[in-house]
Amino acid sequence: MYGGSYDVSHTIAVPGTRVAIELDPWSGYELDWLSAVNLDTGRELTLHERYWDEYTFTMPYGDVEIELFFAEEYVRGSGYYPSYGVVSEAPVQQAGPYVWYYKDRHIYHITDGMVADHTPITRDMFLSVLYNLSGNTGGGGKTIGSETNDAQAWATNERLIPDIYASGLWGLDKPLSRDQTAMLLFRYAGYRGFAAAPELNLTRYADYSRVRPIARNGLSWALSAGLMTNTAPNRLSPQDAVTCGQAGDLLFRFQTGVAKVW
Repeated sequence: MYGGSYDVSHTIAVPGTRVAIELDPWSGYELDWLSAVNLDTGRELTLHERYWDEYTFTMPYGDVEIELFFAEEYVRGSGYYPSYGVVSEAPVQQAGPYVWYYKDRHIYHITDGMVADHTPITRDMFLSVLYNLSGNTGGGGKTIGSETNDAQAWATNERLIPDIYASGLWGLDKPLSRDQTAMLLFRYAGYRGFAAAPELNLTRYADYSRVRPIARNGLSWALSAGLMTNTAPNRLSPQDAVTCGQAGDLLFRFQTGVAKVW
């Protein structure tokens, strides 16, 4: 194409994947037009500018066509023909749960199988797992912006997270910490109608001040219910990342303890 080039992070992606478009304009040229359109619905997707030369969108159900062209920095509407590219939806071989799910003390991906236990579990992964534990098979209700998927929209609508953008909890693809995991599971237990265990006093721990205020009730509940334990006699390590293996053990205790009792 004339005026520059571009790359996409994925040529095939499952719905919910963040796809990045990286631009490389020639010297003296700049982006004049960029769009991403869902070919199944004809709707244009919202693009998010991460840097001056990178834009992202969330892969929907259906193939996406990317259209862009560059123009000289001092000329607009210069008549250069746009370039087109298509990001295809990854085929799903069989019907199944949304992206990530829990089974037999492990975390699984719908197409890739079991996720290695040492892998940090991210915030969107854990919401996907909880979404599937609720028996959801799709359609999370109201869509909240282009950065969400069914599981994230469901979690926001059901108040598992206070606000998908304003909350200090959120950030796509970031590892989930111990206190955030406890907070999400605490709110999920309330959503399922399970009675809360008596809370423990966290101030006895030396690193109590590192527990996010929004997560204190959840972490106290998780400790009292036996879902989590302190990492040392006097430490909670609330901001340590949680691995998929640890999340699997936590969900096993939740399913066989909290959920079974109530």
